Amino acid sequence: MIVPQMVFAYPQAQLKECILGVKRNPIILGAPESSISNWCDCALQLIVDQEKDDVESAKQCGKQFFR
Repeated sequence: MIVPQMVFAYPQAQLKECILGVKRNPIILGAPESSISNWCDCALQLIVDQEKDDVESAKQCGKQFFR
């Protein structure tokens, strides 16, 4: 049986670095771990995988995961 796997163009090390960096931001204190992880994944997909603008990508993902 073949099981499909999620494939990311961005390195998983970048996701870990993003999460650690976001956690250091005092504005994000108290945010759920899932919101931080989802925001990083969203931003990296847009910026790295789709080559979108980094500032606009961060804003777009922020609106989705940090309300």
